Amino acid sequence: MQTTDTPSLDKLKVNERQRHVDEYMERALGRFMRLCKAHVMFHCFFALVIGIECALFSLFFSFWSHSFMLAFPLAAFILTLFIYIVLVATFQTKKTEQFWRLKKSYLDACGKTSRHLGVSEHHFSQARCAERLVALLQHQEHHFYPLLKTPLTPKLSCFLHWRDVLRMKEVLLLSAIDHYIQLVPDKPTDIELHTHLANAFVSLSHLYFEPSQRLRKGELHYSEKSTFAGELKDKFDKASKSAVEEFTILDTYAPNDAWVHSQLAACYHHLKMPQEEIAAYEKILRLCPEDLDSSYRLGVLYFQEGFNAKALEIYQHLKRMSYPKANDLLKFYKSSLRKLLANSSSLSL
Repeated sequence: MQTTDTPSLDKLKVNERQRHVDEYMERALGRFMRLCKAHVMFHCFFALVIGIECALFSLFFSFWSHSFMLAFPLAAFILTLFIYIVLVATFQTKKTEQFWRLKKSYLDACGKTSRHLGVSEHHFSQARCAERLVALLQHQEHHFYPLLKTPLTPKLSCFLHWRDVLRMKEVLLLSAIDHYIQLVPDKPTDIELHTHLANAFVSLSHLYFEPSQRLRKGELHYSEKSTFAGELKDKFDKASKSAVEEFTILDTYAPNDAWVHSQLAACYHHLKMPQEEIAAYEKILRLCPEDLDSSYRLGVLYFQEGFNAKALEIYQHLKRMSYPKANDLLKFYKSSLRKLLANSSSLSL
């Protein structure tokens, strides 16, 4: 009787802990949205004040221009603008600090449910709680104003809050990575730990890469030459290289795991390292020769890098296996030939 009750009791405890974490997630999400909205209200308030000052100055311009009091509305406008600029810089710094405090209070609350599990499991639990809130924040920038049911509301919401959502995700993922790193001294060769750490770095690199993808789709609007864009690129490079390092460690401990090499190939692709990406796909096919998707991707890379003979062998194999996208490979072959002809003509000139 005791042997059957113990698993059910453990399951009840897990379900209870899961329920508490779900509640903490919803509270954290609510606090995050209220915090972001408060900053928008701050901008709206000063925009309203400056708008009223400009309107009054325009309406009574004839009076002000014939009076020595003209300096007063101008001074009031300059003072308001100065206060706004100073407060924007202050509140922007304060907002980041508020995100970190929000993360801490959320993880502290979640930590109450896992402290009795031991140090290792506690750190794993904290990291997973952070990653779960990141998943909850996915596309949340479109849903800050659910009561305003207009076609433009999601776009306006995204315009106002997408950077805030990105920053909050960054804070949470960095915290998850920190919790995983704290376990490395005790579990330096643990495959599961390095897998979680690698996935966290991949998520972080995707986070920094996603804005440029959405910019090309027209979903976001910002300058690719801005300081913010340069900051995102630098962070993406660092996160991707860290992910590569973790997958390289995993490759050492699990050299015959095709998943590790597929993740490495994805990282190399984002880092624009085609030779390393080719090597990763070649390893995948040595481990899983029947993986036609990886064969197709390798064929594309071969054509792009000028290894046409190898690429045509892959095309023949995919054609024999009735792979749906086999004929698409020939497009890359034609593109490779055009590139070769263009280089030849430029050299002759």
